[in-house]
Amino acid sequence: MVDIVIVNWNSGQYLNDCINAVLQSDFKDYHIHIVDNGSTDNSTLPFEGLKNISIHYQNMNIGFGKACNKVLPVIKGEYILLLNPDTKINHGTLSMAVSFMKSNARYIVYGCAQVGDDGKIMRTCGRFPSLSTFCFDVLGFSNLFPNRFKNSFIRTDWDHLTSADVDHVMGSFYLIRKKWIDKYGFMDDRYFVYLEDLDVSKRVIDNGGKIYYDHTNLIYHKGGGVSAQVKSKRLFYSLHAKHEYIKKYFSPVSFLIADFLMLFPGYLIRIIAALFIKGNFIETKEITQAYGMLYKHLFFKSQFSD
Repeated sequence: MVDIVIVNWNSGQYLNDCINAVLQSDFKDYHIHIVDNGSTDNSTLPFEGLKNISIHYQNMNIGFGKACNKVLPVIKGEYILLLNPDTKINHGTLSMAVSFMKSNARYIVYGCAQVGDDGKIMRTCGRFPSLSTFCFDVLGFSNLFPNRFKNSFIRTDWDHLTSADVDHVMGSFYLIRKKWIDKYGFMDDRYFVYLEDLDVSKRVIDNGGKIYYDHTNLIYHKGGGVSAQVKSKRLFYSLHAKHEYIKKYFSPVSFLIADFLMLFPGYLIRIIAALFIKGNFIETKEITQAYGMLYKHLFFKSQFSD
């Protein structure tokens, strides 16, 4: 039994395509849990009352981690699959994934290859950042000199064309054993969105588990999804998630160094790049809005909003 958790926030046709792909797959031992974070587009209506689908309505956008935790008490299956609404699995995706997990008890998490609109396999596997890789990243070195400085979170230095044990697979398709969650816990809801899946992977690895990326099992992933419509908020959520991650896992001194570089020099570097390298005034505005929201949240305790 696989409990599929899909967090929905105004996903529209994406959600419809995602769920229909599951319904048409060759794997039938599942239950879909749609956690709707206060959507206003009626995207869940076609699925109300359907067999093997439960809809858990929230009256506001409570974030990804909290939404996943909401359904944990009613999950009874052997596996939990986190699935983004802007994905479409293939006919045999779930069968391949569950078959691997049944045959490889050492692995706690399974992820598959994800293909975007351009038909190319996306860089979806991650690594755990160190102080140096994080600082190089926020200062722009990993973008300017990608062959010398590795991205602190995403394995952009690897083509993802082979299967491998990895630190992390992206939460857009994240199959995890329920018994591990029962022992070690699920989502840390201090993250509103982004990096809560990396946090789970960090705890899996730290507790002796293994994570597998299977390049032979393909799904479609639009990437960005609804968040692409609100770029300033997407950047704000990303920066906030990084702040929470390094606060949790870096030493106090390393955290202060990394956080300062991200909050202040990092902002100036983004503005300079947008203005003088890209010549993009709209992006400059979006960056300023994102950092404004971040400063208000960190220094004046403003709350998250849609």
